[in-house]
Amino acid sequence: PGKMFLVDFHTERIVPDDEIKEQVASMHPYNNWVENGMVDLANYTKEEGMKRSKMDFSQTNRKLNMFGYSSEKLEMLLLPMAVGGKEALGSMGNDAALAVLSEKPRQVNDYFKQLFAQVTNPPIDPIREEIVMSLVCPVGPEGNLLSKPSQKHCERLVVRHPVLTLEEMRTLKHKSIGETGFKTAVIDATFPVGSGPDGMLATLERICDE
Repeated sequence: PGKMFLVDFHTERIVPDDEIKEQVASMHPYNNWVENGMVDLANYTKEEGMKRSKMDFSQTNRKLNMFGYSSEKLEMLLLPMAVGGKEALGSMGNDAALAVLSEKPRQVNDYFKQLFAQVTNPPIDPIREEIVMSLVCPVGPEGNLLSKPSQKHCERLVVRHPVLTLEEMRTLKHKSIGETGFKTAVIDATFPVGSGPDGMLATLERICDE
């Protein structure tokens, strides 16, 4: 699997897989482009030496409420992961009322539902199935695949895991990344509770403008 052969009518021979790939790989200095263009966020964070801000535990309950962590999530989901290093098992059923029909306060993300469910059996595991799966994600503008290959195509920020550490987040907020100078911006997505729906709409328009 993954191999190919080429029938070359000009030389009247069959070109093997290794020769084809070697010829394509040697057309440009791809290795140098990757080393000079790609920036690994984890390594860059260590080099910059950014430290996480001191935790203010007096704000813990406020932040748990802000991000929708209920007692059920803490005890049934987070506790097993923290203690045993394993994800808790549970059924796929969800009999909670739809957010739009619920009389209880709900998080904004509860109002969004996916149109269909994609289920893998067994679950995709990037640790035990690292040969075929990875959580690594290059972030940043992609070059035009139809344009001439250059180092510009490799100037990406490599994020090893979708969940950033506090140090990585702090580095992104306060540093320009690598030679490419990737910059970030912090957008305030909050609005005063007393402003009601009008305040929310005004905030959404401001966020779009920013």
